[in-house]
Amino acid sequence: MRAHIVIIGAGISGLTAAITIGEGVDKLIAAGETIARPEMTLLDAADWIGGRARTDELSTGVSVDAGAHWFHGGARNPFYKWACDRHYDLGPIGIDTATRRFNVSVEGAVAPEQREWAMNRLYEMYAIWKAQHRDEDVSLRQLADMSKSRVIVAVAEERANNWMAVDSAAKVSSDEFWGDDAGSGGMQLQDGIEKLIAAMTNEARYYKADIQLRRIVQTVRKAGKHFVVVTDKDTVEADYVLSTLSVGALKSHGVRFDKSARSQLDPVLAGVTAAKMTKIFVPLRPEFFAERNIAPDTFVTIYEQRHAWLLHLRTDGKPLVTIFASGAMSDLVEQSHYADIENQMLDLLDRVGEPDLSGARNNLEGRFHITDWTTNPNFLAAYSAMLPGVKRRNPLVIGNLVFAGEAFVQDLKKSPSQMTGAWESGRIAGKKILTKLALEARRASEVGSGPQSS
Repeated sequence: MRAHIVIIGAGISGLTAAITIGEGVDKLIAAGETIARPEMTLLDAADWIGGRARTDELSTGVSVDAGAHWFHGGARNPFYKWACDRHYDLGPIGIDTATRRFNVSVEGAVAPEQREWAMNRLYEMYAIWKAQHRDEDVSLRQLADMSKSRVIVAVAEERANNWMAVDSAAKVSSDEFWGDDAGSGGMQLQDGIEKLIAAMTNEARYYKADIQLRRIVQTVRKAGKHFVVVTDKDTVEADYVLSTLSVGALKSHGVRFDKSARSQLDPVLAGVTAAKMTKIFVPLRPEFFAERNIAPDTFVTIYEQRHAWLLHLRTDGKPLVTIFASGAMSDLVEQSHYADIENQMLDLLDRVGEPDLSGARNNLEGRFHITDWTTNPNFLAAYSAMLPGVKRRNPLVIGNLVFAGEAFVQDLKKSPSQMTGAWESGRIAGKKILTKLALEARRASEVGSGPQSS
């Protein structure tokens, strides 16, 4: 009998798991193993495939990546290498070196030269701490407090907000903050991340994965040796269930799991916090950038006492400004009226003198586009961040129920919280289910070829 695998979520993790299982089964069959190809069903509440990797089109016709954007680390990114090895058509590739950076301090925020000194000092203190406490972690706020410097504390809080996308440096693991060497910028697909998603979708469907959209999973419960997956439309029986739900969605209990599963999942979730990030796309006339000689992929950070705004100018050469609102500001932006956000963001641009962004109000070309990752009940977070002292882990396996996604990646060098982490987690989860399938097939084969009575 064919096993039925239900994958909750058709994002990068879910698609990768389906591809890994399908490809793995083919290899087992080619090696002479007696194994039936499993039935795979991907259920997603959204009306698009890709999860938090999605390409949207602005009112001007310009395409933008609403969520995941970069292959951090460039050509050495393992997810990018994997996609290239599979001969995916990714279209033209852009390189963002993230070297064109400007800092603007307003409203009494820390001056740029002080910020650079504070960051260097913070790292020195972290290196000293690790030398003395090799197996221990410390929050970014604790590290800053040790300095007795108001400036260092202020900068630590800024970085917690605009880089880690959490509300407090007390929630930031120093190991995680300093441990990911991918950095900002990287390779980007000029035709949008949808090119990658389309290629992965085609391969998942080649392996007969049935991708069903607008299917809201409500309950996953054990029923004997199987699982019953209840959606808003019907009930599905499964032998294996792989959840790739976001940390925010898992913490909200939007999907009900058995108490036995929750008893193992909740302690893991207790060490993770939801990172909140909203993108605000501001389409402007191309002449606006040409007149000011603004190069593609220029970054500006505006530091205020209450928030730090990251601006990405001419993303991949496109005529727009992408404004990132993070932490508590992400909530506020997504819950505010469109007209209010438009006015506030245009006022914000007027405050940038280098490069000169004044007058953007008179150069608008189309409507603002605002993402809703923080408030969308299917996500409730842009990505994840680990609390201090908590180590990341690989996919959580509870019998034939597996939890994966960008939060479930142990190796900090594999970019947890990013689309590369989502890919890595889906790959690991797929291999774990594949191992279980192979083991069950061998057991069935041994039973079938056992001693026969004469």
